Amino acid sequence: MLGGVVAVIAGVVQITGAAATSSTGAPAIEPFGNYVPPTGAELSPAQVEALARKYAADANEAAPTEMSMARGSFAAAQAAMEPGSVVPSNATIAPWESSSAYLVVMHGQFTLRVPVPPGRPSPAGPVMALILDAHTGFPEGRYVGVSTPNIASLGAVTPLGSK
Repeated sequence: MLGGVVAVIAGVVQITGAAATSSTGAPAIEPFGNYVPPTGAELSPAQVEALARKYAADANEAAPTEMSMARGSFAAAQAAMEPGSVVPSNATIAPWESSSAYLVVMHGQFTLRVPVPPGRPSPAGPVMALILDAHTGFPEGRYVGVSTPNIASLGAVTPLGSK
């Protein structure tokens, strides 16, 4: 059994488990056990915009509009992106929860290319939100749907792009 796994399902980041064992009963590797938040320079707004446009294109939207970003912790970005979601806090994942992240919100017509059960449509909608690691740009979460996350809850909002 694997625990402490992060899964992004239809834009929802889910963290499950605490202590884990493998199917053989041996201790499993805790994915956050050795997590060290990146340090150094954070991405510039231009770099964040370029990444956001790439992810928008990957979601079948070549020209997203109303693009903006705000900086905060991963936990704050997740709370803004998925109101009511609960990220179970513990000492193992606390460094990840408090790591610097950007929440990017954009509008268009997005369709995620993700595996879905047979007969189910791919996640689609007019709003796409991304949680990007502020140092590396790694996508820590994404959302596609109809609700616009409250990006201002993280602090100052920076508009991106001129489109």
